[in-house]
Amino acid sequence: MSPPLTVSVVVPCYNYGAYLPACLDSVLAQTRPAFEIVVVDDGSTDDTAAVVAPYLGDGRVHFHQQANSGQATAKNLGIRHSRGDIVAFLDADDLWMPEKLARQVPLFDDPAVGVTFTGQRSIDAEGRPLATFGRRGYLTFRRGRITPWLGFENIVPFSSSAVRRALLVENRGFDTTLGMGIDWDLWLRLSLVTDFDFVPDPLFAYRVHGHQMSRNLSGRIDASEHIFRTFVSRHPGAFSTQELQAVEFYNACSRGRALRGVDRSRSDAYFRMALRMKPWSPRPYLGLLKNAVAGRR
Repeated sequence: MSPPLTVSVVVPCYNYGAYLPACLDSVLAQTRPAFEIVVVDDGSTDDTAAVVAPYLGDGRVHFHQQANSGQATAKNLGIRHSRGDIVAFLDADDLWMPEKLARQVPLFDDPAVGVTFTGQRSIDAEGRPLATFGRRGYLTFRRGRITPWLGFENIVPFSSSAVRRALLVENRGFDTTLGMGIDWDLWLRLSLVTDFDFVPDPLFAYRVHGHQMSRNLSGRIDASEHIFRTFVSRHPGAFSTQELQAVEFYNACSRGRALRGVDRSRSDAYFRMALRMKPWSPRPYLGLLKNAVAGRR
């Protein structure tokens, strides 16, 4: 019988000292203990180092500091210092349910599976529960070779993800040239070489607060376009012609919708792009109509 898989937990942190104790406590409380916890401080200017100090008495907790270099570099540093068979990622402002690793790690008993993830719930800055909506349509979790589905949406919640360490090393980890969307870029690349699997239950809590990079809508859209174009150009066979057309139409409509209240001119441009792709579809016409109505208010 093979020995049990060991799990390294990589916790990148930048000025999240206020949330870090709850994060680390949730890992230390796992019913299936982690082999180690690798905390990477990406040049924080708050009390992160002082917050971590009491935890260093536990031999499983390791602390590394670097000059502020961005989330991709911090996460790659954590991977380099990890020694487990599996690397699980947890952002410093999020936290896990106690049974998270116990439920998730057995999915790796299938040697074809290289990436696993779980469902999530949401909490506010003080840890109070927020409304969590079910996943529908293209956000529905998928298993197996999920490349076509990832083209529509990033369906892998980052703080729930766990990856075979060998895959991360072989595929160069996170792309340090990207400012945002680094996890989606990684999932797209890994989806070409391994199966994905998931536990549908909400085994981690995503903290919603006012300092998250994900709030930069225009920047997220720009990053997504760059990542997807780069991926398709490097892997032209990843999507069939039909799949690629469906993804591009969906993305044009969803970006047009998202930008309506932010940049109506750019929103119109996306809907016109969708219209050229599928002139028989009512969705771009409806989007342009709603933009026109909004512009008259």
